Amino acid sequence: MSGAPRATVLTAVYNGAPWLAQSLASVLTQDFADFEFVVVDDASSDESPAILAAVADPRLRVVRNPRNLGLTASLNRGLELARGDVVLRHDADDLSLPGRFARQMALLDARPEVGVCGGFAAMVDGQGRSLDIYRVPVGHGPIAWAVGFGHAFAHPAVAVRTGLLRAVSGYDPAWRVAQDQELWTRLVWTTRMANIPEPLVEYRQHAGMASRVRGAEQRDGDLRARGRFLGRLLGREVPPELLRWNSVPPLPGAPGRPPGADAREIAGFARVVAGALGALRRQFCATRAEARAVGRLAGRKLHALAAGAAGAGAALLAARLLARAVTLDPSLLASAELARAARAARRALGAPGRGRA
Repeated sequence: MSGAPRATVLTAVYNGAPWLAQSLASVLTQDFADFEFVVVDDASSDESPAILAAVADPRLRVVRNPRNLGLTASLNRGLELARGDVVLRHDADDLSLPGRFARQMALLDARPEVGVCGGFAAMVDGQGRSLDIYRVPVGHGPIAWAVGFGHAFAHPAVAVRTGLLRAVSGYDPAWRVAQDQELWTRLVWTTRMANIPEPLVEYRQHAGMASRVRGAEQRDGDLRARGRFLGRLLGREVPPELLRWNSVPPLPGAPGRPPGADAREIAGFARVVAGALGALRRQFCATRAEARAVGRLAGRKLHALAAGAAGAGAALLAARLLARAVTLDPSLLASAELARAARAARRALGAPGRGRA
């Protein structure tokens, strides 16, 4: 292949022998072929180096770390070597599904304002058995909302313009895990983002993945990244303890929540949600449709908080959150969970009509 390739497929591997050969083949058989395949071997001690050495495809470029540096440092090393205009992320234990690269490159070609393009993921277990579809929001406004409150991308399914990645200095070395979540909190300010609403990768769930091996550290990094993004969005500090209520549904009395502090924390997080809704619409929503979609997402978040408030005995707060939630997303009126929360709130308030939905 003469000259620079259009794209760089970037993978880091550490002791990935059980799935590596199949993973490599899923990249090298893509119908879009104008790419280099940079694999950073993070000092593997299993058969991974031999599997890589057995691949004869000239597009494959393997570099080996002298010692184990971790995923963040390995990805940054690969980014330094990338010659393509687009970086296509790919994990060594996952498969890129047929046509993935062609779909993403076509979208980036057709929409120059989009700098990050991802897609859904077909989740499988360690034996390759189907589990579920990992869905992410499609448009830029809802993706920006998900940077603060949801899941913006499936990291192994993203394509990012190389210049944008380098302009923000790549992955932050301070995040050994949750490095993708932290990256989105910086990139979202610099470019439009999109997801293709179909599975682009087969995303393997197994006991050795970072989210299971280092789960507590992953959650801490995720909260720190979201807190920084929301703090910048709102122009004020967002206390980390409030972000624990981002889980859906919030359960009063769950481990780690201070006794008696539930209603106060729910109210504080609800203010973050409400403030972020207005700021996100102004900053990131280019159309009314995007603004309405973000409003529905905020409504569902407030709906979950209302259920938590009702369970904590904060009936007036629950009623207020319910009212705001259904204003933003009227479809919640049909929710059985909402009806139960409303009945609980009315009983606690002693309001007329108790016992009826």
